[in-house]
Amino acid sequence: MQRYAWVILFLLVVAQFVMSMGSFSYGPLAPFLRDTLNISRGQVGTLVSLFYFTATLAAIPAGLLVDQIGARPMLILCLLLEGMPYALQALAENFLTLALFSGLSGFGYGFINQVSTKGIVTWFPPGLRATAMGIKQAGVTFGGAAAALLLPLISVNYSWQMAVFTIGLLMFCMVAFAFLFYRERPEGSLTSPRTPTDKEGMTLKEALSQPTLLILMVVVPFLAFSHGSSVSFLVLYLKEQVRMPVEMAGRCMTASMVAATLGRVVWGLVSDRVFREDRIKPIIIISSVGALSTLGIALLTPLSSRLLAYIFSALQGFSLSGWNALVMVLAAELGGAKLAASVVSVVITVVGIGFLVGPIVFGYVADHLGYFTSWMGVFAASLISIVGFTYLEFLHRKEKSP
Repeated sequence: MQRYAWVILFLLVVAQFVMSMGSFSYGPLAPFLRDTLNISRGQVGTLVSLFYFTATLAAIPAGLLVDQIGARPMLILCLLLEGMPYALQALAENFLTLALFSGLSGFGYGFINQVSTKGIVTWFPPGLRATAMGIKQAGVTFGGAAAALLLPLISVNYSWQMAVFTIGLLMFCMVAFAFLFYRERPEGSLTSPRTPTDKEGMTLKEALSQPTLLILMVVVPFLAFSHGSSVSFLVLYLKEQVRMPVEMAGRCMTASMVAATLGRVVWGLVSDRVFREDRIKPIIIISSVGALSTLGIALLTPLSSRLLAYIFSALQGFSLSGWNALVMVLAAELGGAKLAASVVSVVITVVGIGFLVGPIVFGYVADHLGYFTSWMGVFAASLISIVGFTYLEFLHRKEKSP
């Protein structure tokens, strides 16, 4: 039975991969959309915002449904909900139609984290959960990298319509695999010992009233603020302020994404193996590395070594884009297996707030006060995260003490 957990993880990684190709597709497709549909840069940004806005709206209902109905039917449903309108974008002949299908496909994407969290919490014992979640989360950045590589290639050789239809088709293929091979774990079959945070028998109201979870929901938007700001403005900052060629700035972003993929797996292993299922200590380290790397990026000048730009970009990706798996596992364990998806959905919603607000604030401050002040805002958000999670660690030690 435990061996089949890795089959479940493989299915979740592939589902996350193909769905993330859709979520990351509008950037690589932007030049082709602008040429054929005559849309502005702002309208391209609107497509992205609509996708993530509807994904955020879907988060809490999705979590409740996953806990009530189960992961298997909801995995099939979310692939259909994203895949069908995403493929229909190939028929769009104007911006409004494209925007409609973009927003509709975002609803499906809003389900996948809750589905995968439910699957991982029910199939994996506590000592493997962060590792499994880190591997699953690597599917996000792999999907983004694949979209950046494949979509322009398909668009140049065929059309952007063929590119979006291909991704939609991949999601439909994944529906068949989920239907054939995904299973719910029989209740009570997970016999591994539970951690003190792995709680059962609570109502959703009791779960959300836990001091640890309340503090987590206050602090984690600051991590999301830092993450959203970094991925949105790193390339532009390096080009405009550090005077890098855009190709080199893009390679720094690639280094950040590769490091983020590695970080999501490594931090999960560190949590499970080094800190023995402690999720909070690694996040304190992540926030510290993020603060230092942000300070390093803020201090870059046109005379700085290009190697330093690569190093700081990679460190920032490894930290500020590498925390997601640990936060989701911590939230799921605070809710217990029966409420894992519901609790995670609430946390994802507050994460979404930080992710949406971060780029807006960073860009506004950069326009009026300069990039250095914007990066100091990211640095301050990382410091708040350090303080908040250090306080959470203090609460945990107090709970454990006799």
